[in-house]
Amino acid sequence: MDSQDIHRSLYSPTLLTDVNRLFEEQIRDWETVARRFRELEQVKSRTVAYPHCTLLLTHNPCRIDSSTAKVDSLSIQERPCFLCPSNRSAEQQSISWNNYNILINPFPIFRRHFTIVDKHHQAQRLSPERIGDMLVFARNLPEYTIFYNGPGCGASAPDHFHFQAGNRGYMPIEKETKSNMEVISESSQLKISCQSDELRKTVIAESDSLPLLVQAIASICQLVGEVVPRQPEPMFNLLTLFAENRWKTYLFPRRTHRPSQFFETGEKRIVFSPGAVDFGGVVILPVEKDFNRLDGETLRDLFAQLTFQEDEFSTLKKLIKNFRLC
Repeated sequence: MDSQDIHRSLYSPTLLTDVNRLFEEQIRDWETVARRFRELEQVKSRTVAYPHCTLLLTHNPCRIDSSTAKVDSLSIQERPCFLCPSNRSAEQQSISWNNYNILINPFPIFRRHFTIVDKHHQAQRLSPERIGDMLVFARNLPEYTIFYNGPGCGASAPDHFHFQAGNRGYMPIEKETKSNMEVISESSQLKISCQSDELRKTVIAESDSLPLLVQAIASICQLVGEVVPRQPEPMFNLLTLFAENRWKTYLFPRRTHRPSQFFETGEKRIVFSPGAVDFGGVVILPVEKDFNRLDGETLRDLFAQLTFQEDEFSTLKKLIKNFRLC
């Protein structure tokens, strides 16, 4: 079966309509969440521009619980899983699709924001099968970008597997054209590029073949773990979207979860706990004083603590070249 046949076999002509209908119904029937989505219209934002990238800083108070979530094993064991059906709000409805339930996200970043939750309580681990699921969701929800936060890279529920989806085009990285992009490997069906800007290191994989892209992403994730080993899985965030009959994915290799300023006290503390959306260029700041005071140099420092260092990224690029993904 070629890639186009695979596309057709996985395509659901109704899922996008069903998801958008779920959003409208939840906004109509769940007042608490409807209010939070309305409040997004008043979220303060400002832009910080660099020569090769742009950040959109947002003051979003409703994200405070996610940004400060305790994700150590003891804390997780002591709290109920808020993604399991028995612990969700009574008002929260879902769409069942294959092994997942699609839910409106009650603490939104995007004007349309969903959480895609495994029906069973399983840990946040991105296997090749999960990568395939992620790409299938991107194929079926072309108005949305699908993203994954690793268990040590922004996932506030690392004990229950989930993706998220937000309306496409909101994150600056989706619109940026990079003059400093380096093509690492390319064939007729798969292109792997790397780029390094003022804030982060990124690996971009593009393909119209689902099997090839699954294999490429899984291999790159493995190579990230060879450069900076971490358990239970290598540290990275992943975005994927489907446009013009092909997938485009952004993988952000990470070296740590939170910057040192997160653990300070008093005026020195900055509540910045980034995931895929922050690396995509939308910085979530639940504390207003952080939103008001962060400047370009401080943001450089925050991201520099989290992303791969230059030597680590150089090693990763060499490994990708030698792995012959194309």
